[in-house]
Amino acid sequence: MRILRTLLQLNARSMQRSYRMRAFLVCFSFALSTLVAQSVFAYDSTKFPGKGTIDAWVKASQISLAAYNLSKQGKRAEALKQYQRAISVYPYAACDYHDCGYECNKLADNKTAIQYLKKAVEMAPGYDLAWMTLGSTYEDLKDYPAAQTAFKKAIELSPKNIEPVVDLADLYILMKRPMRNKQNSSS
Repeated sequence: MRILRTLLQLNARSMQRSYRMRAFLVCFSFALSTLVAQSVFAYDSTKFPGKGTIDAWVKASQISLAAYNLSKQGKRAEALKQYQRAISVYPYAACDYHDCGYECNKLADNKTAIQYLKKAVEMAPGYDLAWMTLGSTYEDLKDYPAAQTAFKKAIELSPKNIEPVVDLADLYILMKRPMRNKQNSSS
């Protein structure tokens, strides 16, 4: 119980820092809580209900942690490969699909990023960070209506979070610029 309480406190503090870190901690929290569950309830993987196994989730979480560290070091291509490896081990974690999409976006492979991010929001429709990243990626592709939809969904899911509101405001400014340039050139 003490471990879980400490983990929840750390998770609450991290929410104030970074949404990307929060997403990682949610995934890691689940992996840690499953380790606790294994020791407390004498876990038997053959009787575990649901997709995949706890063992696969734990292994994928360890791979994701290594990928996260690579990403922080700026080794995005290596991080992407590790996130893809985590997905191959346990393909039911939306956060790994989000992280693949994020890394693809940073590597300027936005079409692949869209595929990963769509999968993340399909798996976890309430995953506000995935919606925000999807909006940013659509914005990079200049698909402003799709970006607007994604940012609005992020705002709907997390109304107290200012980040998607700012992203949407920036998007509206971008959408207005071409109109102003056309008006100035026609005068």
